[in-house]
Amino acid sequence: VSVKCYICNSNINEKCGDPADKMNMDARECSASVLQEVADKAQSTLGKVMNIDIPEGQQSQFVCQKIKVSDKEDKTKLIMRGCTILSTVAGDPCSVGIEKLTAGEGKVEYCGTCNEDYCNGSSRQTFTMFLLMVPCFTAIVSHWISI
Repeated sequence: VSVKCYICNSNINEKCGDPADKMNMDARECSASVLQEVADKAQSTLGKVMNIDIPEGQQSQFVCQKIKVSDKEDKTKLIMRGCTILSTVAGDPCSVGIEKLTAGEGKVEYCGTCNEDYCNGSSRQTFTMFLLMVPCFTAIVSHWISI
């Protein structure tokens, strides 16, 4: 059984932005055909050739991916969520072919992968960082009050 990921593009579905509205986003089980569908949609949206090589003749392991792209002026943002091939199979999915995503017309602000069902729907790192900051903040405040 393959991982299930959110599949969306914020240019097509504004619910795909940050924060994501998971109730209104498509979620699918990853497969070679879903990966090709995501690549085709990205190509039609961005007008650039993605050149994703899907290994044939072997069982590919898929992961979820989230990419955040902006234009040169940091005005227009695009968020894409989808499936990709695990880095050990086809190279790092956040470096192989990502430079083609903007073709010099913008920058990739964030690219990350994860391997749990529906994990590309939010920024788990933000929540984890918040949980780590609470005890630190509490310690600082309690030290400040005791002075």
